[in-house]
Amino acid sequence: MKIFGSLKKEVKEKKSYVEVANLVVGEDIHTFSHIFKRKAEFENSKFIISKKVNTADLYGKGYERIIGEQNIKFCMESSVRASLSGEFLPSTFYKDNQFKPFGGRSKNEALQKEEAFFIQKSKTFNFENELFFLKDSSFWDFFYKESCIGQIKDVSFKEADNIWTLELLNGTIFSSEKLVWGLPPWKLLSFIKNKSSLNNEFIEFCENTRGAFGLKVLFKLKNKISDMDETFFIPLSLTHEWGHFLGNFFEMDGETFLELEHYFDPEELSEEEVSRRIKILKRSLEKVFPNFSKALEDEYLSIDENATQVVDNPSLGDKSKIKGLTFVGENAPLSNLDRSEETKKVSHFVRGLISSGLATEYSD
Repeated sequence: MKIFGSLKKEVKEKKSYVEVANLVVGEDIHTFSHIFKRKAEFENSKFIISKKVNTADLYGKGYERIIGEQNIKFCMESSVRASLSGEFLPSTFYKDNQFKPFGGRSKNEALQKEEAFFIQKSKTFNFENELFFLKDSSFWDFFYKESCIGQIKDVSFKEADNIWTLELLNGTIFSSEKLVWGLPPWKLLSFIKNKSSLNNEFIEFCENTRGAFGLKVLFKLKNKISDMDETFFIPLSLTHEWGHFLGNFFEMDGETFLELEHYFDPEELSEEEVSRRIKILKRSLEKVFPNFSKALEDEYLSIDENATQVVDNPSLGDKSKIKGLTFVGENAPLSNLDRSEETKKVSHFVRGLISSGLATEYSD
């Protein structure tokens, strides 16, 4: 399966200018949730995406687990609490032909920095309850009516007028007082050519979100091959510190899926290297789950450029923010929560849920 096809060159045309009420950039679940929650505000807006959205790409990315004490605590006191299970689930790692618990007598293989978070206990999250709008044709009709497919050339902010402009490779230039950025913050920084107008704290925040990429693999299965509920770690190698594939089984619409994620340095990114690691993964899965090959029906691969999580210092001071800019996603600064030492540790998927407006603090 080819996943790194070259981007089609866009024909350079005469520049055209379009002024809109809101510019929204992004194509992940948090961006779509943000649009859904604020649908009435996004009339006369433009949603910038790099390709036509395949809804299959939106699943199999860890949405069925809420991991970590602070994330679980927030969700249990929020608007999504009814979608969490009551049971805590541990994480396990594969060694000596069996799964073993972390913290036991057996020592696991070395963990990559991004993997350590996932050894924490989790709770099952019924994401279909919260993401029901993804199956609503009226939402997609609205989205595609306001969307534009293209590759971004550059982004700029005119402080004197408080106007954001975004130019595509085809020459179309959009302008708006409001920019919602659903891609990784470091990508916004990379598109801004004149960085001298940005303050140091803003630049540092964006740069700190650059790190490992995530290779996400979703296998659709004809039938269940395991009763495991917990997150499990399968090492890529027993002789090299290459990290793990982190796996979960889940069911959706009566169908069975196995999702796995692997973190790697973007410098290693190539079609050949990804194919090699997928082959290693499949051999390991056949060994761990003997019925895997017979049960395999389909597979989906994607690269997550937002895999590095800013957990320790996600805040962005009010004086360092840029007017009209809203970050959405798993590295988004959250003004109301990041002032607290306790809630600023909210991270990963839950931080994305909050930034989109899908999860809100519960009040009686």
